Amino acid sequence: MMADEIELTELPSMIRTGDGYRVVNPSALADGFNLLENGHFLHRNDGLYGGITAVLFVAPTVALPVFLATGGAWWVVLWVLAGAAVGVLLAGISAVVLPTDALERHCKRTSEEAELIVTHGHPQARRICALGDRIAKSAAWRTGAFDADGRLLRVIFGSVRRALRLAASKAEYSDDKRLGLDTRAHAEARRAITEAEQVLTELEDRLRAIKDATDVVEFKIDPARRPPRRPRSGDWADPLQEAELLLLEITTMRDYL
Repeated sequence: MMADEIELTELPSMIRTGDGYRVVNPSALADGFNLLENGHFLHRNDGLYGGITAVLFVAPTVALPVFLATGGAWWVVLWVLAGAAVGVLLAGISAVVLPTDALERHCKRTSEEAELIVTHGHPQARRICALGDRIAKSAAWRTGAFDADGRLLRVIFGSVRRALRLAASKAEYSDDKRLGLDTRAHAEARRAITEAEQVLTELEDRLRAIKDATDVVEFKIDPARRPPRRPRSGDWADPLQEAELLLLEITTMRDYL
């Protein structure tokens, strides 16, 4: 895959790129955003807001000369120009009042990233994305027989975010150590890094176990089964706890199917 190419995955919150992955915040999807095939975001109200702006511009441009132009052609031209000026003013006001950049508004409201960028320089985050992709390709997940609440989206985003923050903390720790800064702060940073590494190792282990279990039940799932998936709200829980619940669900399915 070329560096500038993108490919949607079975996981609706993740895009595969030539350099790695883009992982979208599930809260953005719950807020009405969708990922297009070109990798852009589209909000369910984008068309509505654009239509309102267009109407506010066109309506006075057409209405003023129709209802007020009583003279000759010059009066029609003048009223068309006046209507266009009013339309531009109204459209400008609507651009300020209406949420034209819904994604920016969402990020400000939630104080969270809309998406995470994973590249070749983030090996652990790439492994997590690859595991999420494999799980999402399974018949159990695609048909909704497993994870009907869409927890996997939250687990992958939360895990990738932790992996990226850990990578940044390691880089900062290395720089501080190289510069010979406060050794007490070094010890605290080292402890925090070790704890984060342990949590991420557990997360990867849970995701691998989930993938293995979905592989086992692959041929026990009716491919025609398509119960509706019920996306959860954007309220965050610990990704390790979410992964534990997913593992419990899929292993129970594996043992009883």
